[in-house]
Amino acid sequence: MLLVPNRAISQQGNNTVVQVINNGVVQTATITTGVSDLSNTEVISGLTEGEQVVVPKAATTTSAPGGPGGGGFLRF
Repeated sequence: MLLVPNRAISQQGNNTVVQVINNGVVQTATITTGVSDLSNTEVISGLTEGEQVVVPKAATTTSAPGGPGGGGFLRF
């Protein structure tokens, strides 16, 4: 099961999306979600283990390029 922080997930039209880093380029990935709590959401499809998901601000598990206030990413 893959869990993504809720702050990494957004809506783009009718699609639920996350930003992923692929070969150094940020791309949009459309995902299908499952159960959610106040912090995380299960991703049923659209992501695979090992992909890097961009998490806006306050990411505490990785350092963010650009210093304080910058975004970060998590590897799943």
